[in-house]
Amino acid sequence: MATSTVCALVIGCAACVTDVQSRRIPNWLTFGAAGAALVFHTVAPAGGGLLLAAAGWFVGALIMFLPFALRGLGAGDVKLVAALGAWLGPMNAMWVALYTGVAGFEQRNGAVGWAYERRTD
Repeated sequence: MATSTVCALVIGCAACVTDVQSRRIPNWLTFGAAGAALVFHTVAPAGGGLLLAAAGWFVGALIMFLPFALRGLGAGDVKLVAALGAWLGPMNAMWVALYTGVAGFEQRNGAVGWAYERRTD
């Protein structure tokens, strides 16, 4: 597995833990991850270059901005997908955004179904 993929997995897991515990994704995690990705891809021989990392960040942020503007998710989610896009590149940023949307949709459906089953008429 590539170094950038492992880093993205670690960042995603850390974000999941903090989000579940506090319902927040801290800025130090998202901006730190994005900055580290830009540096890694610039200096590492296995990196894709600064432009690839910046394009991944931009694609991740752009895709997630509309749901954020419609109040469908928080700013931390946008910053996290952008940071993961910086690690994984623009094409994989689109996949991350798609999987994030599917997971959020299923989570919402589960919560609505759970609330429906627990209601007392």
